[in-house]
Amino acid sequence: MAAKAISSGWRLTKEQIASCESENATIVLHVEQMHDGGFKTPYFAIRGAISGINRSYVTRLILTCEDWTRAETTILFSRKGRVFEMVELSAPIIEAQLVLNGFEPLATDFALEISPLSRSGFRARQLHRISRVLRGPQRAHLRAVGTTWRQIANLDSLYAIASRFRANVFTYSYGEWFEEFYSLTTADIKRIAKISQRWERQPSFSVYIDVRGFDRADVRATVDSLQSQLYARLEIIIIEDDHVGSGSPLASQTSFTDSEYQWNFLVPAGSIFEPFALFWFAHEVLRSPESCLIYCDHDHKALGGGVAAPMFKPDFSLELLRSENYIGSAYCWRNSALPLSSTNCKHSSSYARLLTLAGQYDSAKVVHIPACLIHFPERILGDEERASDDKSLVKHFEDMRVEARVDRTVSARRRVVYMLPRERPLISVIVPTRNGFRHLMPCIQSLLEKTSYHPLEILVVDNQSDDIETIDYFNYLRTLDKIKIISFDEPFNYSRMNNFAVSRAQGEWICLLNNDTEVISSDWLEDMAGYLAQPGVGVVGAKLLYSDGTVQHAGDAVGPGGCADHFHSGIGRNDPGYAGRALLAQDLSAVTAACLLTKASLFNQLGGLDEINLPVAFNDVDYCLRVREVGMRVVWTPHALLYHHESISRGKDVTPAQMKRAASELTFMKVRWKDVMQHDPFYNPNLSYLRPDFSLSSSPRVIRPWVQASA
Repeated sequence: MAAKAISSGWRLTKEQIASCESENATIVLHVEQMHDGGFKTPYFAIRGAISGINRSYVTRLILTCEDWTRAETTILFSRKGRVFEMVELSAPIIEAQLVLNGFEPLATDFALEISPLSRSGFRARQLHRISRVLRGPQRAHLRAVGTTWRQIANLDSLYAIASRFRANVFTYSYGEWFEEFYSLTTADIKRIAKISQRWERQPSFSVYIDVRGFDRADVRATVDSLQSQLYARLEIIIIEDDHVGSGSPLASQTSFTDSEYQWNFLVPAGSIFEPFALFWFAHEVLRSPESCLIYCDHDHKALGGGVAAPMFKPDFSLELLRSENYIGSAYCWRNSALPLSSTNCKHSSSYARLLTLAGQYDSAKVVHIPACLIHFPERILGDEERASDDKSLVKHFEDMRVEARVDRTVSARRRVVYMLPRERPLISVIVPTRNGFRHLMPCIQSLLEKTSYHPLEILVVDNQSDDIETIDYFNYLRTLDKIKIISFDEPFNYSRMNNFAVSRAQGEWICLLNNDTEVISSDWLEDMAGYLAQPGVGVVGAKLLYSDGTVQHAGDAVGPGGCADHFHSGIGRNDPGYAGRALLAQDLSAVTAACLLTKASLFNQLGGLDEINLPVAFNDVDYCLRVREVGMRVVWTPHALLYHHESISRGKDVTPAQMKRAASELTFMKVRWKDVMQHDPFYNPNLSYLRPDFSLSSSPRVIRPWVQASA
């Protein structure tokens, strides 16, 4: 049947939204019926739009029908302000209640319209959404929510899952989120028992509980959680003083014979293990037989019960571990790698143990489980422990024969300052430009006046400039010793332009720099060079600010946001960001070439930037991913600080040719880096992939091992 509007549309003004007293205020909309004697279909489409938003919103619409039945549906407004949902009703609508759910009073206009659908139209739209949202990594997504292939015939079930994936926004509390995605069913428990019985090898765990400073209730809670494990090859040992050796076995489920499969935990009393925790750890032991360290995400016990304050971690990042103990106590390690019986608990902290293991083994032997398997009691790190951790890091550097200094910043964050070699390499700073005098001049001036690093050369790449003011400035720059002007007389191709400049550069190291940047911290290049001088580091990126002082770039996520997107964009300069990561040096998948330091030899070995497939966009991300592909690290540092007036010089893609080229570049990236797009190792899969804002995902990309093994 033809779609016929039930109402002429509901319109909600900016003033009406602003007048609501709370973020969960409900607006009641009385509907003038236009059903002409009744409906012949129970299916309806809900369409709408809202202007003035720049992010997705999830709301609830509660519909009351003439027979007094009520239907509630989730309404997702996309980043473009559009909505399309479907609902099945039993009678005409007499009232609609819209729960604002955090709408900010910035909308200039708001409208919703309900239209009837035929049954075939309803099913066709379901299939359309399912096919769009679940294609590609469909199997993994279905597993992630515990859906079996037998459920595929249930379109309503799949449509609900697809709508969740599409929204990728979770509006409940973290405790409710955890319960929904990580609670066990009876079938799950049976699967875990069946799988563990089939294992030829049976990893065993010694769980040491440090009771110092905790009461008996805390100890009992930890012991109870361990004695409730679905995988029971463990022994529990209580630590009552400064030495592990004086601890007493409290409970033992088995005797251990295979030393290569013996693993240790050391946790504070009050720690609660999920019933499936040791099964998941054992699964990873068997899946990664060369591993020496396995850690998981964790959260904290909330007051009054439940869980709160999750720490969703990246995969192993040596640089982040040196900046902060982001792993905490949520890990176990192979006993043969570092026997606990020989370790003094008082003088060997959890952080020291992690650094020792990280120093002995490469990152391939460190495994991250992206799930909160342990809930810790809330505690605050004291000044004494912080100082002890700093000493542990200094010793780590001594053991690794790395020349570095450990400082504390004004925000009390740890900063590692790597010493540069006595004979510093020449760095060639490459600045492409076409005209743009008003931005180029402060960029070059800040390089000359505020950069303390030496030796240095600056190569300004002139891409067919024809502005008299810029040309006169070039003539002035030619009189300066450190600066060379090289001509690139071809159509704009950012990749080719930089490759050409690198071929003319004299430096051992290359710094790619946009012409719309300005130096803030004088030691920016020394800081970046210190990281690049470390073994295994291939690229270093900087922290970039908009001209208003907010963050423009704090590293890149690959996959979230569609292809590549900046972390922490828009937060304050000194804001910590998620888990403090906006203020901490760390390994990442990619950084922007607006300010990127790399070695000329590596750049040439990898063929430079991709001139053919990525002439304008994503070439920096692609280069970083190729660097990681050959086993080198990409590091981002918050201590190299510059302004970046993003894309001022080149402008936006607006012509048909530009949009076609941009679409081609995006397609290339999604095909070339398909696997990375599905899982950026430095962005936790429990978090939203709609954009890298560290919000909870409505469809975590975590495959639980009992679901994976039984699928």
